[in-house]
Amino acid sequence: MRVVAITGAAGSIRGNAVGLGCVDTAVTGRAVAELPDAEANGAKVDGACIFGLSARPEEIAGVIVFLLADAASFVTDTESIVGRGGLCER
Repeated sequence: MRVVAITGAAGSIRGNAVGLGCVDTAVTGRAVAELPDAEANGAKVDGACIFGLSARPEEIAGVIVFLLADAASFVTDTESIVGRGGLCER
């Protein structure tokens, strides 16, 4: 990412990354449903996020749309972790 930001700067190319925390998708839903105690494990996944819920795909998309917009023209060399704080240590 940093190499893209540095080498792309002359051509107005920005380098940013979006990392995912806890995201509620059909794939994660199926994976949790296959666990022995799906309800309890689903609650554990949501409970791991500091907001108590996993992020929705459209919330992730919103960050990506922002990074692609003119409003973010000076945003480069960043990593945005999106997932309602699922990677935060408590």
